[in-house]
Amino acid sequence: MRNTANTPLIVILLATFSLSLNPEDVSAQNDSLPRPGINRTWIGLNKDQVTRQGVLYEIKYSSVLISFSMARDDYRTGNFRTFEIPYYDIDNIRIRGKNRIAAGTLIGFSLGMGAAYTIAKSASGSREELFGALVIYGTPVIGLCTGIGALMGTARISIPIKGDYVQFKGNESRLERRSYVQEYDEGLNVYEKGYEHKWFAGFIYKVTFPSGDFTDPAPEIPEDKIANIGGGAGIILGVPVTGNFGFTASLYNSTFIIPSSSEKYWVMGEYMAGPFWYIHLNRQMIIDLKPLFGVAMTEKYNGDVTELSGAGPGINLCTGYRYNFARRWCLMADAGYMMAWQKIRNEKQFNSTFNLGAGLAYRFR
Repeated sequence: MRNTANTPLIVILLATFSLSLNPEDVSAQNDSLPRPGINRTWIGLNKDQVTRQGVLYEIKYSSVLISFSMARDDYRTGNFRTFEIPYYDIDNIRIRGKNRIAAGTLIGFSLGMGAAYTIAKSASGSREELFGALVIYGTPVIGLCTGIGALMGTARISIPIKGDYVQFKGNESRLERRSYVQEYDEGLNVYEKGYEHKWFAGFIYKVTFPSGDFTDPAPEIPEDKIANIGGGAGIILGVPVTGNFGFTASLYNSTFIIPSSSEKYWVMGEYMAGPFWYIHLNRQMIIDLKPLFGVAMTEKYNGDVTELSGAGPGINLCTGYRYNFARRWCLMADAGYMMAWQKIRNEKQFNSTFNLGAGLAYRFR
């Protein structure tokens, strides 16, 4: 686990930023004229609570045009129909990229495969045991990561209009960036308002206080116990879905030195995900409540040699704090109590830690 810890971190970072980009954003970096994006759109109407579905085609001065075709070739040949909806009939607009669910599922599955192999290799003592460990530990991890990826792919950007002209014009740029036809008005838009980027991904460093069986002497070597405070680092991803509710995922590694020997230490890795509720204290300060569920891996090293290893289910009861000091950046801090029920050398152990962390996150979407 110690030598492979950086691989899941890299995979998650790539997954995070690939989900955050729109196709038109990527192409805009390579060409002065961005490739038109096809974004599935749901427009809730004020009248009779009806929802119109289609593709966000064009943003007019005081209305929205939606198309009924998802095929890109139809737009090249002109084989499509549009429907115009004035701003005063619109309650809200929700937008999602055409292939976002498939992309999220694929990324989640790929991440799960990498994490499952890492966990199985750490939990197995030989190649013969690797397949069994993959089935036991890998199946739930792959399923969890795939499900989270698919769930992230279903997330929609929600833009409230409420039949109000000021609201409509205030979100005009956001709508333009996601419409198929992009004709930006070069004039001054006095209603334009700053958009708060709510998705975030960042690094966090933490101090860890071990407890549970971590602090009890090992039965075969009584002097081998963990009494020292540990530390580590990891990454965290937050995806608001609706209201004050969302989903979060994290990966942490912590190291504990065994006082009886300078060569011996424990490493614990946590692969966790779960819901989170966030409370705005004001526009810049946010409190997060996030119970995390997943798999915890533990290994004991003697120099470069792995002496013991094991894995099992874990729960991290965590509270976080975010401070948005810039449009795209925020400072993070959190405190949590992690509990893991692991099997190490055919013995069940309850390992727990209390964690205090701080870090920096990039805000997107």
